[in-house]
Formats: sequence, structure tokens, C-alpha cells
Amino acid sequence: MSEHQRNPLIVVEDLHYDRADRSIFGGVNLSVERGKITGIMGPSGTGKTTLLKLIGGQLIPESGSIKYDGETVHQMSRSDLFAMRSKMGMLFQSGALFSDMSVFENVAFPIRAHTDLSEAEIQAKVSQKLDAVGLDGTQLLFPAELSGGMSRRVALARATALDPELIMYDEPFAGQDPIVMGVLVRLIKQLTQSLNLTTIVVSHDVDETLSIADYVYVLADGVVMGEGKPEALRQSDEPFVRQFLDGSVEGPVAFKYRAKQDQVSEVAESGI
Repeated sequence: MSEHQRNPLIVVEDLHYDRADRSIFGGVNLSVERGKITGIMGPSGTGKTTLLKLIGGQLIPESGSIKYDGETVHQMSRSDLFAMRSKMGMLFQSGALFSDMSVFENVAFPIRAHTDLSEAEIQAKVSQKLDAVGLDGTQLLFPAELSGGMSRRVALARATALDPELIMYDEPFAGQDPIVMGVLVRLIKQLTQSLNLTTIVVSHDVDETLSIADYVYVLADGVVMGEGKPEALRQSDEPFVRQFLDGSVEGPVAFKYRAKQDQVSEVAESGI
């Protein structure tokens, strides 16, 4: 077992998952080490968000396994899944704040769902979480009154509300300006260290992910195309990894869509 795999919280082994008639994963193997930031990168449409849903037990694999703290996720009972999810925080790609709830109620939502804390204790915890992302004092605002960067930080406060052991970020840098991206990079790193979190960052933003990740996997075509510490990946000569990191048009990933022969025939017969 490699040094990276000595203390994993999550172990994915020979994962296969299909959607309709399309194979999303065809034998993925990876591990997520406790207390570290693991980056999962790859082009859009490679199943990165789907992988997070499989880890959270929202989807069931065709074969293979995902183990969380030694327990196979898709074999857990509903009550065990609920308990596992209470240990997880999730920052969705859109932020996914409840538009009809104030900032306070958005951050308090998971606390109310999973604990029996008093109202005074909930207020204190919400203030603490908002302060950690630089937004204490915004409790009475509503999502429509927030900027995009503020919304993402409120969502981050909500994701850490239960003091989880794992937090998963789904494209945290998407659509953000360079200043907000810098703030988010710093917050992810600070929160991981100060709260001793295990962190997964799913992204196709190369520079930001490589700047904070301890270990990175690059996914494409349903498998892991490359993995390693950021400095090692930057030196990789694997063609796909090189093309992805460099943002090159030339490489294994074709610029033009290659239709299957039966699709070509259907178009020809339709007269399009």
C-alpha cells in the first residue's frame, strides 16, 4: 500500500456505473486520505459530480465498491446512511441556497435536521460558521440580496455547520471572478486545516485545484487517467493529463464530435 493510501477515509475499488446505455465509470480506483485535500479533476461530462453522489449513497454502482470509514456505502441501511451523511458537508456547484430562507435559516437548516440543540446554541453556531467565512452580520439577508461570491461563502458556512469530518466541493470556483476564487481557495485550505477536515474538491479549474490539493486524480473515459501529488502531475508526460493541464486542443480528446456510424446513417436518411 502506498503512503497516500495508509489512512484513507474513503476507498473506491473497481467502480462501475452506467446511466441508461452509457458507461460513466468503467473501473475507477481511488482513495481519499483523512485530513487531506483530494482533488478530482477532468473535463466536463466525465462523471465528477456523479462520483460525489455515489460516495454519498444517492446512487448505487453497477459493481465495485465505495467504502466510507470501512463500511460499504451502498450496503448501508437508511438509518446508517442518514448517520453517515450527518458527517458530510456538501458545497453544491450552484450553492443551492434556499431562496425563501434567510442566511441564518439556510445555515441553521442542517443543524435543526440533525441535532437537538437549543435555539440559543443554534444562533451561536450559525454566527460562528458565518464568521469563519467572513460573513457574520448577514444573518437577516436573503440569497437574492447576496453577490455570487457571498452566496458561495454562505453555502460553505452551511456545509460546515455540523462540523463534518468530510466536506465535498462540487466545482467551487465555477463562475467566480479571480478575487472570489482566491478567497475560496484560501477558505478551503484554512477550513481543512483548522477543522481537521477531509476534503474532496471536484473541479476542472487546474491552477486553483493544484494550488491547494495534497493529491489529485484526473478522470476521463470512465477511468483514472493520471494521479499523484500536484508537482508530480505537472511533470506528467501522459498524453491526456498533459492535454488537460495545458488546455491544449491537440491531444487524445478530439475537438470534433465523432458520431457513431448508425447516427451518421440516421442523419443521412432524415435528409438533415
